[in-house]
Amino acid sequence: MPVYQPINALLRGLEVLKVVNRLRVATVGDVHRETGYPKSSIVRILETLIEAGYVSTSPDGRGYVATARTLQLATSTGIHAELLEVALPLLREFQREVVWPSDFACFDTDAMVILETSRQPGTLSVNRMVGDRLPVLQTALGRAYLAFCQPAEHEAVIARLRTSTAPEDRLARNSAALEAELAKVRKLGYAINDGHTLPQIRAIAMPILCEGYAVASFNVISIAKAMTIDEVVDHFGPPMRRTAQAISTALEKRKSSKRLPQHSQRGYPRHGL
Repeated sequence: MPVYQPINALLRGLEVLKVVNRLRVATVGDVHRETGYPKSSIVRILETLIEAGYVSTSPDGRGYVATARTLQLATSTGIHAELLEVALPLLREFQREVVWPSDFACFDTDAMVILETSRQPGTLSVNRMVGDRLPVLQTALGRAYLAFCQPAEHEAVIARLRTSTAPEDRLARNSAALEAELAKVRKLGYAINDGHTLPQIRAIAMPILCEGYAVASFNVISIAKAMTIDEVVDHFGPPMRRTAQAISTALEKRKSSKRLPQHSQRGYPRHGL
């Protein structure tokens, strides 16, 4: 039995946050239907969550979305929060430069989880939101991460995906083909998606390294009819590489200031771009 009575206002706030996170874009009416709470209370809760940084209004102003800050609630180490704190200013600068949609993601259990995205609803045929989980092997984001993560993690991820029956994980059961693909990514320093997942979309992704190994990855996505894959690489590759290196340097400086142990340096491949 609990020693203290539960704080009902806190319970209601958490329930509203759960609904917004699950629906991805939620209106006051949506939350009311899901929870039964009075709309006036929902508005106050949403305004409080906005003030705390866990919710924001959707880009079109029609609803509410959970922010990347909610990811802090899912990790005791705060690594996602630290990644975002360091990377976001540099990512925003990059996104203003390239204009095209870009996602920033980290690995979690068996998928890449979007920590931040510049996508606006309706700009592409596939809209991704913060918190969305993407297949590792089927996406450039995932392959860029897997090619550069620590060896022990690399083996553990592949072993987990090998037991999956999902179609998007079938490459994990063909070790030779998978390692050949990842070796190519390591040589180039980036992964591409030339309409493999959706024929109308092309993408390039690069890892974010810290002390020589991937801790996240980010991409740029183009409509296939606007650019060939070679044009995607030529156009976005150089600014992506600069941004990846800048984030890596900032992360390592942060870790160095905490006097954490360092891995051997591997750095970014310079060929291919």
